[in-house]
Amino acid sequence: MIDGWAGHWEMLKDWLEISQLASSSQEEKPEWQIPQVPLPEPLKHSVLSIGNFDGVHLGHRDLFAYARGCAHPGQKVIAVTFDPHPRALLRPKDTGPPLLTLMRKVEKLKKNGVDQVVVFRIDTAFLDIRAQDFFDAIIRGILNPARLIEGNNFCFGRKREGTISRLGELCEVSGIKLDIHPGLTDDDGWISTSRIRNFLIQGDVAQARRLLGEPHETEAEVIPGAQRGRTLGFPTANLAQPQTLVPAIGVYAARAILHDGTTHGAAVNIGPNPTFGEDAFKIEAHILDYSGDLYGKLLRLDWIDRVRGPIAFSSIEGLKNQIQTDLSQIRAILEKSQAKS
Repeated sequence: MIDGWAGHWEMLKDWLEISQLASSSQEEKPEWQIPQVPLPEPLKHSVLSIGNFDGVHLGHRDLFAYARGCAHPGQKVIAVTFDPHPRALLRPKDTGPPLLTLMRKVEKLKKNGVDQVVVFRIDTAFLDIRAQDFFDAIIRGILNPARLIEGNNFCFGRKREGTISRLGELCEVSGIKLDIHPGLTDDDGWISTSRIRNFLIQGDVAQARRLLGEPHETEAEVIPGAQRGRTLGFPTANLAQPQTLVPAIGVYAARAILHDGTTHGAAVNIGPNPTFGEDAFKIEAHILDYSGDLYGKLLRLDWIDRVRGPIAFSSIEGLKNQIQTDLSQIRAILEKSQAKS
């Protein structure tokens, strides 16, 4: 048992979730308990990797391609991840939004060689588990894989006290094979979530797309706006604040995936409208060659490239002329991108 955390597992539609048991008393401090009901038989003795996997970038995909190659016939490949990100609990003020929602992360993992995703719903008590206890109760006791695949910088347990070398020692004693995946690099270094995050903060969605292997995406509900785009002749779909990281302010070429699954090109403005003296942050998407009511529906934007930064125009006519220029450039970017894919 582990003081401070008690867990039970539940098979949801898209992933297996392990979460904290509610305490019967606010004063009662629960303990971690290995689930009394065994995990599903097909998930035992798997090839498994533990990580946050935010973005499911090319490095993650390479790891799971390796895991798939290691798996014997009938043996499952499992990704174990955490929600929320541990950093969001330890340093919430310094932690930005994730690159992906949990649902989209699970979907992308399953498209890239993973048979099942195990999600630990964690809190600060979970992060206080010592490395030895983490291995005994979680890795060996609950997950019980035949093979673990981790990166060289993998750490586990309270204050990251469990190193990859310590994990190797524990796995050897327990009969679990440990592979250290070398990661994936390009000319500028390791492909990592932090590099992708920095590109997005700078507005370089094209470089982020290169490291992700596909466009970064933003999904949110379409909400009513000021209708200003419509009066200018360029109606826009205004998105509610997303749960995930939004690129830097500016004008972008994107692909819009509508609620019915259809895809359209889109010209998107992120940020305020300085021409009209507004400072409110907005995401406004002009869907190319589309007319219809999107209010209350989900809209996903796949970011292709940044066209320009924000400009305050001295006249409405100047703004309209710039929009026409932007649209011509965006159509060219989208056509070129489509040809490459």
